[in-house]
Amino acid sequence: MDIGNRLKEHRTSLAVVGLGYVGLPLAVAFARHFSVIGFDANEEKIAAYREGHDVTEEVGDEALQKAEIEYSADAAVLCRALFIIVAVPTRYTRTRRRTSVLSGLQVTARL
Repeated sequence: MDIGNRLKEHRTSLAVVGLGYVGLPLAVAFARHFSVIGFDANEEKIAAYREGHDVTEEVGDEALQKAEIEYSADAAVLCRALFIIVAVPTRYTRTRRRTSVLSGLQVTARL
């Protein structure tokens, strides 16, 4: 079976790392068609998403509540994903950009 069918039939998952103003809308959009794992290192953010509260105000609480997404702050769940999309902050300061991007890549590289 090809990868596309495995995703469509929810036999495998894709993951979004970083559930901010870019990652959360991506996860919600993908969840309309596929099994999605949403990962963020911020446990408070994960708890809010599990309760159906959109702290980014990008998709809204109603859309978030309708989306079937497995939210986690445990990177081990990413091992179940066939695809991992990294959507971490890239701030304008040189230090912050490097730290954010590298932290997202380090999480996925450990898998």
